[in-house]
Amino acid sequence: MNRDQLERSLAQSDLDAVVCVSPENVFYLSDVAIQTQRTIPDRLALVVWPRGDQPTFIVCSWEEAQAKAESWIADIRSYVEFQVSPMQLLADVLRERGLAAGRLGLDMRGLASLDYLELRELVPSARIVDGTSVMARARMIKTAKEVERLREAAEVTDRVIRDVFSPIAEGMTECEVATRLKTHLLCAGADSIAFTIFAGGANSSITHPAASDYRLRRGDLIRTDFGGAFGEYLSDLARTAVVGAPQQEHVAMYATLWEIHQALIAQMTPGTRASDLFHSCRRLYEASGIPFSRAHIGHGIGLNVHEHPVLSPRTDEILQPNMVICLEISHTTPGVSRYHLEDTVVVGQAHPAILSRTADWRHLLITG
Repeated sequence: MNRDQLERSLAQSDLDAVVCVSPENVFYLSDVAIQTQRTIPDRLALVVWPRGDQPTFIVCSWEEAQAKAESWIADIRSYVEFQVSPMQLLADVLRERGLAAGRLGLDMRGLASLDYLELRELVPSARIVDGTSVMARARMIKTAKEVERLREAAEVTDRVIRDVFSPIAEGMTECEVATRLKTHLLCAGADSIAFTIFAGGANSSITHPAASDYRLRRGDLIRTDFGGAFGEYLSDLARTAVVGAPQQEHVAMYATLWEIHQALIAQMTPGTRASDLFHSCRRLYEASGIPFSRAHIGHGIGLNVHEHPVLSPRTDEILQPNMVICLEISHTTPGVSRYHLEDTVVVGQAHPAILSRTADWRHLLITG
């Protein structure tokens, strides 16, 4: 984690502390991935991070040994499940740290409503607000180690997509290809599959289709939006190809979209606003005669698939070095086909670097 970035984010807020409970934020702050946070959501783990002071890590007693073995945080407290409420222990820590009447940024998206209501009763003088933006701004700037992890995840995913796509032939089903994508990614080092979208022909025009028993036909456009978890870090790539001989319109549209994609990547430099990239994309589509109706054209990536900043018309965040962003563009002919391109890009000191290219995708891939 980038502790300096978190302290800067806190300093720019009016918060006395952040209290984090989501698996991603707890891992980011503590260096500990507690699996039961996901599988048993009632078994809470929390990090209390006071501004300018040392944090406290709260875990279930079942997870205490792991926390002590893996976390850099010295102050680790545990509660006995079903005997002591994690909110009670959190309230005790807040009182001990002089924060029971402070302004607290709570990880609202990671805490159940019942737990939130219990905490409000236990520390009625605390001013509890949503601390999501503080953590989002802290996590948006990656460390060199995080960039490298995301590069490895993106490269493996790109290589798998190319290896699976290249031999696809007429008659294969969507389910067969989707299964191969998942199997190859796990064999290539992913710890789990984050999501798998694969479709061909008219099914590809659906934004998030489930793979079906549809048998691919010669001339079908096929596409995937696909990612896995490598440790706690994720990949997210989209690629488009065609089964057998393409139609000329397929080649032409793909070439135009590729030029737009490359032009936007070139603009991902420090000082550029996220909203500027969105508006630039709109202008490039319009200049090419392509209808534009996207709500966003990309997003940060890291411990979540979608992180801050989102490249939308309402995002005024300025790009900074070491932001890692998935840039994605697409074009859909309803009921016919969908083109989708997505790459992982790190904003450099002067120029962006693409983390997700192990193959040449500038031309529409012809499979088989």
